[in-house]
Amino acid sequence: MATEKDGLVNQLYSHVPPPTRRLLSFGDGDGRREAAPALGDSESIEAMLPQDRVRIVVTETDTATGEWLRETLSAHPLVEIVGYAHDGLEAAQMATQLEPTVCVIQSELPGMNGYQTCELISLAAPQVSTVVLEENSSSIDPRGPMRAGARACVKAGTDGLELLETISDIAVMQERRHTREFALVTDATKMPVAIAVSAAKGGVGKTTLATNLAVTMAERHGDETVLVDFYSQYGDAALLLNLAPRRSIVDLAAQDEELDEELVESHIMRHESGLRLLAGCADSDTGYEGLTLEFIAMLLSLLRKRYRFIIFDLPPLLNPANLYVISRCQHFLAVVNFFELTTLRDTLTLLQNVVGKYIDKERIKLIGNRVCPQNQYMVEEFEEAAGQTIYHRIPDAYETVLASVNSGEPFVTGAPRTPISASVRALADMITPARVRQADVARTRSNAASTLWAKATALLSARR
Repeated sequence: MATEKDGLVNQLYSHVPPPTRRLLSFGDGDGRREAAPALGDSESIEAMLPQDRVRIVVTETDTATGEWLRETLSAHPLVEIVGYAHDGLEAAQMATQLEPTVCVIQSELPGMNGYQTCELISLAAPQVSTVVLEENSSSIDPRGPMRAGARACVKAGTDGLELLETISDIAVMQERRHTREFALVTDATKMPVAIAVSAAKGGVGKTTLATNLAVTMAERHGDETVLVDFYSQYGDAALLLNLAPRRSIVDLAAQDEELDEELVESHIMRHESGLRLLAGCADSDTGYEGLTLEFIAMLLSLLRKRYRFIIFDLPPLLNPANLYVISRCQHFLAVVNFFELTTLRDTLTLLQNVVGKYIDKERIKLIGNRVCPQNQYMVEEFEEAAGQTIYHRIPDAYETVLASVNSGEPFVTGAPRTPISASVRALADMITPARVRQADVARTRSNAASTLWAKATALLSARR
């Protein structure tokens, strides 16, 4: 015979989403309820509980409310009351020490009231959610609890349905702490970095630099680096990587269906270095019309969810699409060489057009390409005219670069010991956040230690 508590849980089960059902129910999978196991049967209860139970601290200032809370919450072995506080200060202390999922706080408490307690908990333990239990008022104004940092306000003494629903919603929300999106905003080593590589005019080595920089990042970070060839005409990044793409960024923009991660990945190809490439269009009869700001915003958002390093090879044009990409990137690598004056003049004009309007000066990195003793004096004069120093200098290595372009193998892998390859690796170090570099070093040392230990163990086993 179904009990009143079973009827309550069946009501919950009928209209909450599956993640919440897993927390609240212990049914047989088809919507039918089984009788709850006896609370003394610890083995059967433990078998049904998830690894992370919903831990709750409650305030208990009178017997009636305390009994109601125990009866409501103990109906579910998935909910564990880890502490009973008798005033606001004790509740806040338990929140910081026990780190529960939820604190259920009565509105009327000795010393400080429930709202003040919620404010204190939100400051001292922001990861802990609070629910105000209103005991007196017939109508609840949610603005007071919300201003105090509480997730909800629930009327005490009812059938408990609203309190259980609220706790379940909070528990489901807390599960998002285990998602990639949560890691992206809380772990500095996983925060995505977008880099735009462009120049004031073509022929200065911009695409070659972008390609080799991307391969370098991919060698260090596996499949977490993507190169976006933003050319709707004459895109060459795939050629420099010896890849033959069947789809391009123009094809992606022309899709009728809504852009999502799966669709974007279907247009991305993999290089042997681990680098991912969204190829540009090599044809000449396409235009930028499909690369709308709405498309670019959605594309960048999806790429940021999937990749740690996103490198754009931008054409030397200040159209709305390119300017939007530049404005969204953490770094803008403006490539310039010093072999003729028109490049220097055009680069100064580029800086005047973008600094302050679309990107802060601090995010612009001037990259001097093909620097050699013969043009060193021009570097110094250019820095004075630009009012900005050259962030990094790439040495002139014409024959190495030419062989790399003609073979389709990036020089950082085909000629790794050359000065130009070392210079690109140094640039990769400079634009990689310090915390990421530290994590990479620690991971490399850990892997090396594991490999050494494995070899030592194998050697000892062979001797035995």
